Amino acid sequence: MHSLAFALQPRLLATCARSSVSRPACAHSRPAPSVPRPTSRLSVRAMSASGSKGGGDYVSMVNEKNSVNAVTVYSKTYCPYCAEVKSLFKKIGVEAKVLELDNIADGSSVQEALAQITGQRTVPQVFVGGQHVGGCDDTVAAYQGGKLKTLLEQAGVTVNL
Repeated sequence: MHSLAFALQPRLLATCARSSVSRPACAHSRPAPSVPRPTSRLSVRAMSASGSKGGGDYVSMVNEKNSVNAVTVYSKTYCPYCAEVKSLFKKIGVEAKVLELDNIADGSSVQEALAQITGQRTVPQVFVGGQHVGGCDDTVAAYQGGKLKTLLEQAGVTVNL
């Protein structure tokens, strides 16, 4: 499922604390050198329908985004697991609201809010109908087990799986 480049670099493999699956370590603190950085960054507050909120209540803003969008994916542009989740939704014809945390000015604050909400600081984080599905492994497992289809239908998303 993951690219051959990862298989050829065993020193980069790390075991997830919540899973026995070995996967390449993903340095979320900096992008891969080949990925261009954006020149201007938006903020989630600027993108929010209620952007006039003061005090930076990011947990409330994240919860609002999750309830307004049928499918929300919190991602980073250089993360291979994020790419896998985005590809899955594209493959099944579901339009997801994707927030690239490395492309928004307050991405680290949003990631902290996600950690408070989900207990997980990693990306991707997927929400369907306001309900937390999980990361890449959780979303793929939900897809393979049929749970993702049920969640999507409950959120009002028509799927033909």
